[in-house]
Amino acid sequence: MLEVACPSPTSRVPEASPSSARETVVDDEIRGVPVPAGSIVAVLPYVVHHHPDHWPEPTRFRPERFAEATERHPAAWMPFGIGPRQCIGLHFALLEGQLALAMILQRYEFSAVPRRREPLRLAVVMRPHGGVQVRVSLAPALRARC
Repeated sequence: MLEVACPSPTSRVPEASPSSARETVVDDEIRGVPVPAGSIVAVLPYVVHHHPDHWPEPTRFRPERFAEATERHPAAWMPFGIGPRQCIGLHFALLEGQLALAMILQRYEFSAVPRRREPLRLAVVMRPHGGVQVRVSLAPALRARC
């Protein structure tokens, strides 16, 4: 489950890219609002990734939800974009993340600094305003050798 579940939720809460914009090529309608051709439509992954219709308990970190078989809309998770302009590195990035995580967890243990939460800073890439503080220590197997 680790290989399926871990990279996915970390790219959902928070997302790296806070918005994506596209120009419409034909007249359309979104929830009864006319959208003429040539309009710019913004997609906000944060809003989609926190919509309770797709994500029960949307603000809770639950990696197991990605290992569960659900009928989730294909666009409910789109940290790499979606459609013809989806990031070409999607599969490589997920594989690289899994390998890096496996190698790091063999050598180190991580624990959260108690009661510390940083607000997100909206920029080109969303990130915690004051960074993320964690405690890092050698894995028990390596500690025994020292």
